Amino acid sequence: MRERCTRTSSDNYSYYGGRGIKYDKKWDDYLVFKKDMYRSYIYHVKKYGEKQTTLDRVDVNGNYEKANCRWATKSEQVENQRKNVKTF
Repeated sequence: MRERCTRTSSDNYSYYGGRGIKYDKKWDDYLVFKKDMYRSYIYHVKKYGEKQTTLDRVDVNGNYEKANCRWATKSEQVENQRKNVKTF
């Protein structure tokens, strides 16, 4: 998350930091990140397993912050991408 948003040499920087995606600087302190995300992480791991638990942004154009982050399976993440357009 931090590397994608801040390190210009990261392979994925252009898709995150390069587009203006940021992360909550309070999350530089792991204990703050844990306070915000741990309970939902444990719930997700119990339901789907650790290998199927990844940090995801609800709004793909939004920042990494408590109100916009969730734990998702890999298949849920694939569905939650900018290139996926839903038609009705």
